[in-house]
Amino acid sequence: MFYQFYSRLFDLVLRRHDNTKIAFSRERKSKLDQARFQEVFRSISYLCCRNEKYTFNYTDFNKIVENSLRNLKIKNENVDDIIDDIVSILCLIIKEEDNYDFIHRSIAEYYAAEFISNYGKSEVLYEDINRNYYKYRVVCIFLESIDKYNFYKNFLLDKYEEACLTISGRNFIDHVYI
Repeated sequence: MFYQFYSRLFDLVLRRHDNTKIAFSRERKSKLDQARFQEVFRSISYLCCRNEKYTFNYTDFNKIVENSLRNLKIKNENVDDIIDDIVSILCLIIKEEDNYDFIHRSIAEYYAAEFISNYGKSEVLYEDINRNYYKYRVVCIFLESIDKYNFYKNFLLDKYEEACLTISGRNFIDHVYI
């Protein structure tokens, strides 16, 4: 399964890579443990996918991190420390000149899918996906693998019902071109 690469990536770059080097450990500035740090990264990824923004300046990145912390009810964390940890230690978002970029868009899409499958009321998040599918096309591919039940229940079932209504409609044959 292709998604397994992404599911292992966070742990690999955050912890295991440094452990392969004798007497080397990158000190994180934020006080978040690995699980909470990953939650923040998932939230950041989701917000970026929702807003279709994969490149951003410092001010926008700061707002995205602030929103993530607020949504996850994390207090007493320095936004700059989290940004520094993401860029310097996690390295899944890089800084180039005055902009920050995901190293690959699929990183944001996978972790957005993890956010959707793990947090909040998935029905509400799936409603947004149903309304704005074009934004979430790749996220849906990941969701089908990592959140199969909710993906089928909250997304695919709706699409199936829409298709059935369209096909059963009287004007369906008028819209089919041969």
